[in-house]
Order: sequence, then structure tokens, then C-alpha cells
Amino acid sequence: MKISTVSVIGAGAVGGYYGSILSASLGREKVKFIVDRQRKIRYEKDGIHINGKRQDLSFISPQETVPPVDLIIIATKNTSLNEAVKAIKNHVGPETTILSLLNGIDSEEELACAYGSEKLLYGFVTALSSRHDGKDITVTAPGRIVFGEKDNMRTPRLTAVEQILSSSGIETVIPDDILHELWLKFALNTMYNSLSALTHASLGDMRNVPEVVKCLNEIFAEVTMAGATRGVILSEKDRDVIKNIIDQMPPDSWTSMRQDIEYGRPTENRWFCGTVARISRENGFPAPMCQYIFTLLDAVDKVRQIQVRSKQKLNLPAS
Repeated sequence: MKISTVSVIGAGAVGGYYGSILSASLGREKVKFIVDRQRKIRYEKDGIHINGKRQDLSFISPQETVPPVDLIIIATKNTSLNEAVKAIKNHVGPETTILSLLNGIDSEEELACAYGSEKLLYGFVTALSSRHDGKDITVTAPGRIVFGEKDNMRTPRLTAVEQILSSSGIETVIPDDILHELWLKFALNTMYNSLSALTHASLGDMRNVPEVVKCLNEIFAEVTMAGATRGVILSEKDRDVIKNIIDQMPPDSWTSMRQDIEYGRPTENRWFCGTVARISRENGFPAPMCQYIFTLLDAVDKVRQIQVRSKQKLNLPAS
């Protein structure tokens, strides 16, 4: 099996960055970015710039008819997953593999409902440090793509995807247990994305404030209980792994949710603390920290979007 054609949906920090690497390696005619018609017009005019350099990319709208591709990379936010499921329809054929890089623990199941579980690889991105503002993407740490089959089998398509990513210069990891690693990333996101959005802190700030560290530990404990209900066991060793990942990131890094709050974009709060709170209610265990943060961030999220839409600035009185 060989991967020679790729479609990417999501042209932000993840899709824009990794998709541009694939486009440079395979050729722009082999890598298509699926975007709506308005974005297509805008991107063809203004482009996507990574670290100040405009990328030579090919854009296509969901309505256009194309031959099925070998690989589809889903790199939207969870807030856009429903639209993405519909938008990739014309690109899916009998032999197409779909790799989801979305945060959270539910996107693969939603994609499986639409296209069949046999088409899916489970995956995520870790250690990518970037900022996305409009057409500009700034990357300070390239990160890596972690992916695998749900049953952890080493299949020909897994090898083919690994080869095309690695040969293009993208670091990849195929773990022994992809679901465990997916939950580990979910724990990291629920901890650091949520608290950074709430406190407006960088990763460096969060490492050094004892009160923040205490909250991080409480969130991890609640994610651990949620994982246990799905048969995934997280331990204190995993907590140390998360800390090590964060410690290796540039201290001035902003999480994606911190950026979403800053720029008035919808956040993935519902897919982080909101998911833990939902699982806790369904299974009868307490998750007060995640429930509280979810409620607060939901309010902050909505207020910030209103302010940005009305072109108002956030002016808080000094404490």
C-alpha cells in the first residue's frame, strides 16, 4: 500500500503546518486543503504564511468533485467536526484512510459513524508550539504526530502513513497502546488548555504558581477516574510524563484555548473539562474541579466572543 494523494481539512496551526510540509514534499497537486468557498477565495488571495513565508498550497471547496484520495487528515477544532464530516465526503473512496488529529476522545467515533470504523486511524499531535492568527502561523516547536490502529495492530496502511509522514520530514510515533496515549494527551489538554484559558497564563507561568499546580493535579485525578470508566488506566507515572512534555515546551508558549480566548474564537472547553464532567455524571463519581472550570470557561468563552464581535476591548479594573 502506498500513500500518494492527501486531503487536509483544517488550515490552522496543525493542518496548515503539517499540510504545508506534505505539500512541499509531494507537490501541491497531490495535497488539497478542503475549505469553504469564502475561505478559498481569501486563502488564494492572501495565502497561508508559516513563520513569515507564504506557502504554495492548493485549496478546494467541499462541493467540488475530485477522485478519492489515499489519506484524509482531519485537523479542525472539535467545534467544526460536524461540518468537516460532511465536507470530506467527495474525497472518500473504498481505499481511503482517515486520520483524525483532533483533541479530545470522541472524534474518531463520530467519524466512524459516518464512514465506518475500518477507515480510521486514531491520532493526535503533541509538543507542537505554535500561534495562529488569521493567515499567519508561527511555529516555535515542530511537535510530532502520534497515531495507530485502535487495536494496536501493525497494519500495511499504518506503515504507509508512517512512511509518507516521515519521508516528508514530520516526526511520527506509533505507540504500543494508542488509546492510552490518546487519554494521556486528553489529560494534558484538559489540564493545561483549560487553566491557561481561565488564567491567561503561558506554560511557563503555569509551572511556577503553586495554586495552579494544585488545580492541575486535581484535574488529572478527575481525568484518571474518567479514564477508568473506559478501561484506560492513568498513573502517577503518566502525570510525570505530562509534566516532562510541558517542561520541554518554550515557556512563553500559549495553549490553543488561550489563543482562542484571546482572539474570540469558540473554545474546545466542552471537549475537555466538559467531557470529564459529563462522564462523571454518567458514572456517578465526583469531578468538582472540572465541572467548576467548565462552567466558568463557558461563561468566559461566550462573553469574549460577544466582545470581539462588537469590537470591544476587555478592560478589567485593577485589583
